[in-house]
Amino acid sequence: MALGKEGCHHPNQGWSVLIREFTYGHTPCLVQAKGTFAADGTSVYTGELFVLEQDGRALRRIGDRAGTAVTLSADCAEAVLNQAAAYLHARFGPLAREKAVRVQRSVRPITEPPLRDERSEEPC
Repeated sequence: MALGKEGCHHPNQGWSVLIREFTYGHTPCLVQAKGTFAADGTSVYTGELFVLEQDGRALRRIGDRAGTAVTLSADCAEAVLNQAAAYLHARFGPLAREKAVRVQRSVRPITEPPLRDERSEEPC
């Protein structure tokens, strides 16, 4: 998986990728927003959420309570980042001022299942 700090836009190929690193609570996270552009000019962005493991050398998808990888969707990358910020804050705690871990150049995906959300259910 090739990662670019600022993301890239390839209008000739009809897609773009935006990568951002954050630390919520004490958990280093990475958000990847992938955009596709239709012939009519509309765009759809899909966001994937990861935790950084092994000192930034490995990415592990963030999962929900069922263990299914969390995926976000919006019409622009900024909206995906806003959704990700709200989710990560609720899941791991407030945004930290400094990144705990940085993505390493030789980052690789982890083949383990997504990180399951094991927080207790909130009372109704």
